[in-house]
Amino acid sequence: MLSLACLNSYRVQPHNMMKVAFINILLAMALSVATAALAQPQPVVEQGTPEELRGVTKIYIDVYNRDDRRDISSYIKKKLPGLKITDSPAEAEVWLRFKADTLNYPGNSTTAIAGAAIESYEIAATGFVVKPLGKGRVRVLLSFDATVKSITYPQLSTKFARRFTKAYQRANER
Repeated sequence: MLSLACLNSYRVQPHNMMKVAFINILLAMALSVATAALAQPQPVVEQGTPEELRGVTKIYIDVYNRDDRRDISSYIKKKLPGLKITDSPAEAEVWLRFKADTLNYPGNSTTAIAGAAIESYEIAATGFVVKPLGKGRVRVLLSFDATVKSITYPQLSTKFARRFTKAYQRANER
């Protein structure tokens, strides 16, 4: 295997110029990715309680899917009209993070509905309500995990929103 020093001291023939340039670019990219990964410390995660939602007035919703964001925000706006949903995590006191993924069953099983074969799969969702504490520290106030079959697909994002609103209402009922 060639080292970087060997490449730099190697007398490059015109027909090898592209290979050496390509290898140098790959090495530079690998070095920059490794440096960036080392420079970003992981946040310290503390365990909190839903009672810490008391007095919260601004939240941020972080999702991977635009439809999930719409479902979560519309449910929260309907149930908690006084709670402001911000466009930026920096403006919020609490962050709601939600993601749903499709998981295939082994063997890609199918189910027949009205004569049509439909591939069965599971949808797994995770959600967290997180309170940022500053400089690399966050506190998880609430977590959500659910897995359902695609045939009976309920809106998992709405279930997450419902769980958050109930916890918020309990924390603020006095």
